[in-house]
Amino acid sequence: MAVVVVEGAAGAVGVETEPSGYNPHAMRVRINGAERELPENTTLLQLLQERGIDPRIVVVEYNYEIIPRERYPEIQLKEGDNLEIVQMVAGG
Repeated sequence: MAVVVVEGAAGAVGVETEPSGYNPHAMRVRINGAERELPENTTLLQLLQERGIDPRIVVVEYNYEIIPRERYPEIQLKEGDNLEIVQMVAGG
C-alpha cells in the first residue's frame, strides 16, 4: 500500500491509503467478474485489441447492454464500468 498525505482546510492533515501499485492515470473496471485496472481513455475496441481478442467473434455486454460491434470504437470505458465478454465457439 502507498500512503498519501492530504492537507485539508485549515492545514489539517489526513492520511489516505492507496493500494500498492496505485496509478492515478488508471481506472478500475470489472471484466467477466474480475476487477481490472486500465489506462484512462481506453475504448472498448482498444481493450479487445490489447488483449488479443478478435472483435468479430465476441459479444460484449457493457453495463448490462449488448453493444453492436460497430460501436466498439466509440465506447469510452469509465471507472466502475462492468463488462462481460463472451467468445463464440463453433462445434457440436
